[in-house]
Amino acid sequence: MTHASFRLFLFILAFAPLAFGTTEHWSMTTVQLLTGLALLLCLAGLKRQGEPLLKVPGLLPLCLLLILMAGQLVPLPPGFVKNISPSSWEAY
Repeated sequence: MTHASFRLFLFILAFAPLAFGTTEHWSMTTVQLLTGLALLLCLAGLKRQGEPLLKVPGLLPLCLLLILMAGQLVPLPPGFVKNISPSSWEAY
């Protein structure tokens, strides 16, 4: 990440909670515009330096976490829930 975009990201992290928790329209607009500007600065710096866009450390744990989250979205059959957690099955 370029120096300017990193400093802009740090400014956004400090500004967002101070600007009424970013709940007002002007503060939300300001944070969104500054985030977009920081993204453009970061992309321009990466292109200028010739670095790849994505260098994800720990890609395997990230993918495993996504698989776990997707598995938690699937509703379980009632018989399976009854065997695993009888008190939860009785509640429903």
